[in-house]
Amino acid sequence: MSRMPRVLIADDHRPVRAGVRMALEEGGCEVVAEADTAFRAVELARETLPDACLLDIAMPGGGLWALRTILEELPHTRCIMLTVSADHADVLEAFERGAVGYLLKDVASAEVPRAVLSALEGDTILDGQLTAAVVDKLREGSQGASMTNAEGRKVVFTPREWDVLDLLREGLTTREIALHLRVRPITVRRHISDAMAKLKVSSRDEGIELLRRQRTAPGRAHHRGS
Repeated sequence: MSRMPRVLIADDHRPVRAGVRMALEEGGCEVVAEADTAFRAVELARETLPDACLLDIAMPGGGLWALRTILEELPHTRCIMLTVSADHADVLEAFERGAVGYLLKDVASAEVPRAVLSALEGDTILDGQLTAAVVDKLREGSQGASMTNAEGRKVVFTPREWDVLDLLREGLTTREIALHLRVRPITVRRHISDAMAKLKVSSRDEGIELLRRQRTAPGRAHHRGS
């Protein structure tokens, strides 16, 4: 790429954005926009058409939602997650949704622009702390589970979506599921929303009833608390 790569940063913590901006600019990238929510990230991506986006998973609205939405509208944009979450399910889901990289926030500053440049060259970026664990998870054949939605079509869930659905079927609340899976309630709500959209139901209660009627759904290929 002859010109400087144009990058959007999305994180709800201003000091983090400032540090990432400095690292990118020192590494030969141009920061074209900063967002503090997933909605704003999508809005600014539409306006600025960045080459790459750095997205935090836990920002308001959900970084994985922003990832999916940006790639639906701007499929050539390279998206890298930059987050504190080392949850293997988050890593796998990010790649399933089209991310080309996953970095933890304690990565060395110089690695951030390098990751962007490598991603734009077509490489897949994965934080070294996660590599072995993610490879092990993939070797387990973690493919989630499937069932028939309200329209009679087969739908496939990510491993973490199925974790959440299974606990919903058992009667746990959003807060109880978050405690059980050791994630934030907003993350649980995001997974519930995505799963209900796949099920084509209009309410959580309708989705739970559909789940309970299909107790023969494939066994879960995951480990709770992972």
